Amino acid sequence: VSANQVVHACFCSCKYCRKAHAAPIYQAVYVKEAAFEFTQGREYVKECKRPPYDANANTILDKHPGRTRLFCSECGTKVANRLPGVQDATIYGFFPSLLDEETQHALPASCTPTTHANKEH
Repeated sequence: VSANQVVHACFCSCKYCRKAHAAPIYQAVYVKEAAFEFTQGREYVKECKRPPYDANANTILDKHPGRTRLFCSECGTKVANRLPGVQDATIYGFFPSLLDEETQHALPASCTPTTHANKEH
């Protein structure tokens, strides 16, 4: 990831993210679609999508059609998000804590969280 490819880097602790990550807080880095690529293990990545909007929905995927969670079919770990229609483009969110320490330390400064989101809508 190069510095100019990062759209946003944050921590989040909203109820949807707490449930999705089974954690009280998590870190995400969002990049433009063209900058996102799995360098290994792509054959294990599966998608979780929800049907179109439902007024009685209770998950972030229900409330935001088109959002997709990507996970490892071998271990079940959530590895990324795909969010269409953000800043007129599709962006991907990845989670630095899944990277080995050497790779984490090689990320550009723009991957350092600048906000702590807690949006539940």
